Formats: sequence, structure tokens, C-alpha cells
Amino acid sequence: MDIRKLLKQLQLAVRSEPADAGLPYGRTQKLPDDLRAGDGDALHVGPEISRRIAEVVAALRTDLHYEHLSGDADAAVWDFVCHAAVERGKDHVAAFVKEHHLELGTATVRFGVEHLTVDQQFEVFEVTFQPLPAEDTDAGRRFRLDAACGSLACVEVSGTDMDRMVDRGRERVLHALRLLRTSLANQELFNEVQLRFKLAQWYAIDGIGHGFHRHRDSAATLEFVRPPAEMLAGFALLPIRYDDATEIGRQARLALSWIDSARLTTDPIHRVAFLFSALESMLGDRSAGLKAPMLVYYRTLLGQVVNGGFPSPNRLYEFYDEVRSNAVHGEEVPDFTASEVDGLEWSIRSALTELLTFSSERNLSKRSKVRQTLLATEHAKPTYDYLRATAPEKWWRDWSPWGPPASFEVSDAEGSGRPTRVEEGEASS
Repeated sequence: MDIRKLLKQLQLAVRSEPADAGLPYGRTQKLPDDLRAGDGDALHVGPEISRRIAEVVAALRTDLHYEHLSGDADAAVWDFVCHAAVERGKDHVAAFVKEHHLELGTATVRFGVEHLTVDQQFEVFEVTFQPLPAEDTDAGRRFRLDAACGSLACVEVSGTDMDRMVDRGRERVLHALRLLRTSLANQELFNEVQLRFKLAQWYAIDGIGHGFHRHRDSAATLEFVRPPAEMLAGFALLPIRYDDATEIGRQARLALSWIDSARLTTDPIHRVAFLFSALESMLGDRSAGLKAPMLVYYRTLLGQVVNGGFPSPNRLYEFYDEVRSNAVHGEEVPDFTASEVDGLEWSIRSALTELLTFSSERNLSKRSKVRQTLLATEHAKPTYDYLRATAPEKWWRDWSPWGPPASFEVSDAEGSGRPTRVEEGEASS
């Protein structure tokens, strides 16, 4: 995606937004020090500008020339927005590009491979498998720190951030290992145990140094010197009994299984898919056509009714529509961070707790009754109006829990029952 074009569009949108729009949603944040004057130390932008900021940040994270910004990408774009809003006589696009655009560097990364011994070099597309270096060399001793390491997988990577370059190299090698395992399995000459070779923990970057990446499925010992309830304030087991024969009980056990699978998997896309499977287990409707709006709506409404708040519904929708659905249907999956998936897991775990609380308080045993009861609350319509007011129109124009959405008008956001958003990890109030 053209970064310059996105920045120009963002700059124009910032300057086109009326200063007195009074938009209740969006983003408010402090101005950079060099732009503060008197009492004006913060800038507020509406939801459209907020969405454009997120779009630019996502593009920066996937453009190798800007990947070095990493977690600072959002702060850099916000600084750009502030200067565009305050210093309206200047074009800030060129300055942003000059400051942050870097030329690409290249490096060869060598990863150890466990349980695969190679005597002669061979290639799996761009990944080269090689014998281990001699034992009397520094590299040979280092790679052999992984006791099962028997070969190397080498790949050339490009970028502007070495950590992310190594990560991309690792993903290429993981793909090569999957491809090699499956292709060998097609020969029907090897048993399952022989095809369990995998990436080792040590790697080396030619001319730069070496590194260590712990196995993704490694565990650390957790020790309780006293029962958890005595050591942890507020600890309580979720009330999910194995022998609960009600529909809610069965679905809660299924959701628990999906959440646990998400925690144990090492693949972030699998983790997202498992978490949404958990949410569907809790609040899904087999007859529903559009699952994304239905799940986001009921998850948001459940949080509002039980706790008076909810995690970001727009990010939840984006994860379902752009990550989960794209992955399942073979489309390109947009870039996302591990912390964002942690936030998604927190949202789904919270939803399970809220569902159990809501069902218990109202003596509900079926998912359909949960949805019906939620719709009968005073929060049902304001929550739907909030979602329509703060998200792209296309998300909600074809769905509502009451029928054709065209017959419903968006209510005053300041009216009674207005939903309250809370960020991932915050306690609802």
C-alpha cells in the first residue's frame, strides 16, 4: 500500500473535519510538546480520522521500509496528525517520509533444526538445508547446545528491523519444514515419529551475531506452596461442571476447551480461530447469516448488561472479519500483534465469565434464551445504536437483531443507557 498516498489522504481528512463537530467518539490525546500553547494541550479527532490512523499504522507495519517503527508506529502517525491539524499551511507528508523511510538491508539467518540430520546440502525453494558446522567451531558448539539439533536451515531476509527480519526468516523456515514433512509423508516410507523434526532454539545471523528463541510450546514450572485460593486474592474457579447437562453447561465446556486450545497453540492465527470458536460456542446462532455483526453485538451487549462496559467492539469485528474469516477462506491475513491477540483472549474469557453470571442470575439454560433476555434489556437498542455510530456503515446496514436495520434510527449517544467502552484488561465498572 502506498504510504505517501495514505498520508496525504489522512492529512486532507484531518483538515476537512469541522473543528466544532462535537463528535462524542473517536480519539483524544495530548499534542506534542512543540505544538502546545496555553490551555490547548490536546487534540480530539472523530471516528473517521481514528479509522484512518489505524489504516496508516497497519500499512506502516507491513511496509519493510517502515517496519523499524514497530510499536512506535502509532505514536509517529499521531504526531503527524497533530502537526497536520495545527500547522495547516504545511505539507507534512514529505517530512514524515524523510524521517521514517529507511533503505532495506539484507542478512542470511541460519536456524538449527532438531531431529533432522543432513549430510549434503539441499534446497526447499528459498530455504537451504545444510549439515551442522564442525564440533570444534564456535558455531558448531553453539548449535549443538540444542541436543537434538542435526542440521541448519538457511534463508536470506530483507528489512529495516533485525528482530522482524529474523521472525520472517523463521516463518519461511517453518513453511519449508511443513512442506518437507508433508512431501515426505506422500512417499509413504516414513512413520509419524520420523517426521516430527522441528525448528531448534539457536540461530545465527551471518556477520552480525547469534540469538536464542525458546520453543514456542515451552513451559515454565508453576509452583503453589499453598492452595490457589489462599495465595491469590479474588481467585475463584469458573462454575463449569463436567456433568452439567444443560445446553449452557455443554456450550460453556466447549468454549472452555476452545479457550484452552487457544492458550496452548503456538500459531497466532490458530489462536484467533480458536477464540472465535469459543465465542460462537457461547453466543452463536446456527441460523444466523452474518456471524460477525451478530457475535460482536451480543458480546458487546452482554458486557454492557453484566459489567456496564465492554472491550473495543470495532477491533473485535475486524479480527473476525479480516483475520479469522480471511484465514479460513484462504484470503490474505492482515498484520496483527501478539498483544492484540492477548486482548482478544481477555475479551473472550471475560465473555465466558459474564455469560455464566448472566445465565445463573436469570436461571437460563439455553443460548437462545440468553439472546432473547439480553434483547429485552434497556441496553439492547442503545448498544446497537452505539455500534452503528462508531463503525463503518457497511458493517451494520444489513443486520440487526430485530429485522431490517433501515427501520431503526441511531439514537442520541448522550441519551439514557449509553454504552460504556472499556479497553482490554481494564476492570468494568
